[in-house]
Amino acid sequence: MTWKHRGVLTASLVLLLAAVTPLAARAQPVSFTDPDDVNLPLDLKILTHDHNDQTITYTVETYDAFPDSKVDFKWGIDRNGDQKVDLFAAAGFEEGKLEGKVEDPKDKELGRATIRRVNDRVLQLSFARKLVGAPSYQYWVMAATDTNGNEEDDPGEFDLAPDGGFHPHQL
Repeated sequence: MTWKHRGVLTASLVLLLAAVTPLAARAQPVSFTDPDDVNLPLDLKILTHDHNDQTITYTVETYDAFPDSKVDFKWGIDRNGDQKVDLFAAAGFEEGKLEGKVEDPKDKELGRATIRRVNDRVLQLSFARKLVGAPSYQYWVMAATDTNGNEEDDPGEFDLAPDGGFHPHQL
């Protein structure tokens, strides 16, 4: 067999192996809806979570359009099933721009998160999957609207989804 034929054979084997080797499985995005249940600019409508080997991405859609200056979303993440938040992933508007981060319950920043505006009612937050550190977890989402201007999440100033607890997520 000549070098030319060996090269063709090698290339053919590589293509054949690529065709029969399964690709890494990627989970499909999972969504759930929240009712139109609060009279606030940030009323949650559709929440989606997605992931790959490196990144977790949350997508939030509201019933009404909102400007960047009103962005205040938090995902409370329970890594061990004890119904207590172990991490927060957050999207907010600080110093004239959108900021994303992952932090512990004592506000210690554990990592950065990337924010992407999809349109005037949809925002995505992505962060490193390793920050969750568990193969499955549960979470809730909060959208806050500071109607009294005191920079606190007071009763009546937020929408929580799901309304009755946490939503499961399998990585």
